[in-house]
Amino acid sequence: MDIGSILISVALFLLVAAFVARPLLERVGVADGSDSPADNLLTQREAVLIELRDLDFDHETGKVSHDDYATQRARLVAKGVEVLRALSAIGKNESPAPASDDFDDAIEKAVAARRRRKATPASAGHVDDEIEKAVAARRKMKTIPAEANVETEAAPAPGRDLNDNGRLAKFCSHCGAAAQPGDKFCARCGASLALTPEST
Repeated sequence: MDIGSILISVALFLLVAAFVARPLLERVGVADGSDSPADNLLTQREAVLIELRDLDFDHETGKVSHDDYATQRARLVAKGVEVLRALSAIGKNESPAPASDDFDDAIEKAVAARRRRKATPASAGHVDDEIEKAVAARRKMKTIPAEANVETEAAPAPGRDLNDNGRLAKFCSHCGAAAQPGDKFCARCGASLALTPEST
């Protein structure tokens, strides 16, 4: 191995070592700077609650004798009381505060307004009427004129309707796909479109 290979290997090793060590060093710096006494007490409180829950579970399953359970539980409860007193002294007790009356009133007003809006079904009926009118107008535009029916046939043939230009349009009677005026077979399913010739 020549000296160039060794230097490149060492440089690569140092680069990888710095990349791997960076998150570890940053985590230590963040942990040191952000821990306040209240945060430490909250962490201790959570730890005591987890220990109590685990101890109760172990006692219920029979892993801990009744005598050991009583002494350990008394010790954990005393430790929890100390932590809660310290938190109260700091003024940062994490127990949920009761909701203020203003907040409750705002919620009640919003609920009442929502119920009033839902209680008036006339607006929904009005929208339904508009939709029905639009559908009826569209159907009226798409139907074959009466004089065209009288000349060619008594009723429109299945698979026939008016296209957007007002001309007779073809549809496949097998799959319902629209067909171009000169098509003899359906582009989707291949079925024959053997209908009477269109009248224009």
